[in-house]
Amino acid sequence: MVVFDGRSVAASPVPFILSPAGHVEFVADASRCEQQTVAFSGKHNYRAAQRYGRHVLLMVGTYYTSRGQAEMNDSVWLSPPTAEEAAGLVEDFAASLPRSFRRVPIWPDPRRGSVMRKYSGESAVGVWGSNWATGLQGARLDREFAGEQEAIAALEAQELDWLKAGKVLTNLYLRMPNQNDTSESH
Repeated sequence: MVVFDGRSVAASPVPFILSPAGHVEFVADASRCEQQTVAFSGKHNYRAAQRYGRHVLLMVGTYYTSRGQAEMNDSVWLSPPTAEEAAGLVEDFAASLPRSFRRVPIWPDPRRGSVMRKYSGESAVGVWGSNWATGLQGARLDREFAGEQEAIAALEAQELDWLKAGKVLTNLYLRMPNQNDTSESH
């Protein structure tokens, strides 16, 4: 990876791994995701960043008309020497989004829907109110919690457990859940 510093192109000063096979080594010591930024252009193209300590996962997804869906087409883990430098990378990422991208809340957005996350071997999942929203087509409300913050905390813990178990974040989606279906989970 190369960077442009305003005067010249040089090798990246930050260690990185492009499209890693797994995330375990980057989240092994993490107790939570400390920063997240999600932005969409329209309803499908996205850019996102998640920080776990000194490791930052950057993701880019593009909508493919021929396949009828958005797909993550790039992901990279950046690993600066300190968590403070990693926090600065996430802030720079958020400040330098293209004009066509709009930051959305990292979980539910009342106007646009829930930011659904898809992990290898799992159904897409997000938060809507005090529920988890699961599935993609007609996402249904599932697993009810005492409130939205409790649903978010539980899902953030689940995500970290999945990452530590070797599952890979494969895609993000912006979906409006089917609010008429409030089935309980097993």
